Amino acid sequence: MEADWMSEVTLPDNLLGNWIWSEPPALPARESHVLFRREFTLSETPALAELWISCHSHFNLYINEQHVSFGPSPSNKSISYAQYLNITYLLQTGKNAICIQANNVNISRFGNTKQEDGLWCQINIDDDSQFSTDGEWRSEEHTSELQ
Repeated sequence: MEADWMSEVTLPDNLLGNWIWSEPPALPARESHVLFRREFTLSETPALAELWISCHSHFNLYINEQHVSFGPSPSNKSISYAQYLNITYLLQTGKNAICIQANNVNISRFGNTKQEDGLWCQINIDDDSQFSTDGEWRSEEHTSELQ
């Protein structure tokens, strides 16, 4: 039996969102680390909540302070793939938060190719596009250097 994460990912019918990152990148020639956060409120528990995510080049995904997944999604030099997650069990009535710790190594190494900084994410609730990466996401850049 094939593992769920290995099956082919189908993108949502109504594809929304943009590739986002901190603007402008503080260290464009070096590895960059950015924290993203998006809060939203639900009036009831959804029957189905789906999330798609892709990042150049690594991410850790948290929903309501619980670590849910990490990436990168498998990709090659010319295509970015998305990871699909059913997040229904993680959402609650009232306030919810999605947090993503993202970083771009910004160099070619260990199978990673140098790519522009970028994060894309879309959340559908009960088969309706609710939100995706846009200017509403809060972001904060961090350095990875030891002082």
